[in-house]
Amino acid sequence: MIRLGIVAPRALVRAGLSAALARAEVTIIEEAADLDDGDLKFALGELDAVIVDASVLVKWTDGQPVAAASLSAEVGLRVGLRLWREAIGRIDLLSVREREVLGLIGDGLSNHAIACQLDLAERTIKAHVGRILTKLEVESRLQAGLVAIAHRASTG
Repeated sequence: MIRLGIVAPRALVRAGLSAALARAEVTIIEEAADLDDGDLKFALGELDAVIVDASVLVKWTDGQPVAAASLSAEVGLRVGLRLWREAIGRIDLLSVREREVLGLIGDGLSNHAIACQLDLAERTIKAHVGRILTKLEVESRLQAGLVAIAHRASTG
């Protein structure tokens, strides 16, 4: 069992990573908005690794960082993110507009905010989101957002 901490300024990212890792052999010990969080510092001695900003894995030993790696390189094999990679591969099935909407979902925007930004009806955005979920074969908007974040991280 991997004991993990998650550090990301956005609560949506922290919640999404926790949800994505819930079925893996991972125990989330602590979540924090930044590395200066007092609870996280207390927990560092208990952690095997920390995910920082959803893309970097930092390995901890005796409360000290000893190695860092890309999340996709280090955790991908150990946590079974193969399903996420498959979902990322299905991004090619999306239309240009659906990719644009997916990116904004990954940024944490609501349907209303996406509609305003793209100058489209909210109903149109809801339809795009439904097609995105179907094409990516994910169950929720949160999972689609995580796919968007992972795709962005993997493409630089």
